[in-house]
Amino acid sequence: MHFTGEVGVTSSKVVRVKDHLPVLAVRAACDELFNHTESLPADNVVADFDTFTIASRSFIHQYLLRKERSNKKISEINLHPVIARMLSVVKKQIEESKPSSANSHG
Repeated sequence: MHFTGEVGVTSSKVVRVKDHLPVLAVRAACDELFNHTESLPADNVVADFDTFTIASRSFIHQYLLRKERSNKKISEINLHPVIARMLSVVKKQIEESKPSSANSHG
């Protein structure tokens, strides 16, 4: 999908992860994926994880860090339940490790 010319409508692009990476294993591979994603003119990017059934924790951690720092709105489709669960667990661990002003005692 690519939308242009209307006020308030942004462009979208689906990135088929399997076209860029053979496996979801290392941080460097994740960086390669995001370098491609960041080079796209689209504001919204959908990462299609079709065919992947497993990912390393280091890949998932890097993916979440890069996604958080990106200026693009990034979402995922076709996530295998194992990968979806890993994303959820690692995201929770990242959030719990952040300093919280609510928990600060001054």
